Amino acid sequence: MFSAFGDLTLWQVLNRIVACLLLSGLHGFFLAFLLRLIGDKTPMFLSRLSPDPFSHLSLLGFLGGVLFKSAWIRPMLIELPVPAQRRLPLVAALLGSLLMTLALVPLISQIRPGIILIMPLLAAQMVLTILDTLQDLIISFVVINLIPLPPLSTGLLLDSLSPRWADFLRKHSLLNELALLALLFLGVVPMLLKPMDEWLRTIVIFG
Repeated sequence: MFSAFGDLTLWQVLNRIVACLLLSGLHGFFLAFLLRLIGDKTPMFLSRLSPDPFSHLSLLGFLGGVLFKSAWIRPMLIELPVPAQRRLPLVAALLGSLLMTLALVPLISQIRPGIILIMPLLAAQMVLTILDTLQDLIISFVVINLIPLPPLSTGLLLDSLSPRWADFLRKHSLLNELALLALLFLGVVPMLLKPMDEWLRTIVIFG
């Protein structure tokens, strides 16, 4: 579930910091990899084809993840203009990157027993707590990034549908991110996305 930061403990903040770094690196790599598969080399040239979280980190998106469990990465630049024949593959790459990220949730559930078996108890508890936080963040991340507006991942759709509008929003990216943080703080985005968030948790976690 989306959350405000008023009830956060220091331990939760630390867990979310680690989880947000992992999430940024993995999703950024997935997205850059799929864009490369459809023929766009721009992310690779910009060193985005990497699981290094600092290659993809948006400071405000990171803050959104830590405070509100609603994170996003730094927008991915792609080759423009997008030819008509590449628009459908672009949609597939964007949604595919979110699906690959979402697939980490059941994967984490599968490796949990192994962690308990091979690690000392205290270390296992710490790792499992971080993984629980990561699973929680992943679902909220996928839900919010389905909104096709910059700076969110599917906001790249605007690059193919309306390059001028996308360029305008990119030039004002800081304002866009601040506005998104404000809407998270006010509870507007969490309220609108709550049904999708709860549905996805039911499907992915309880299957």
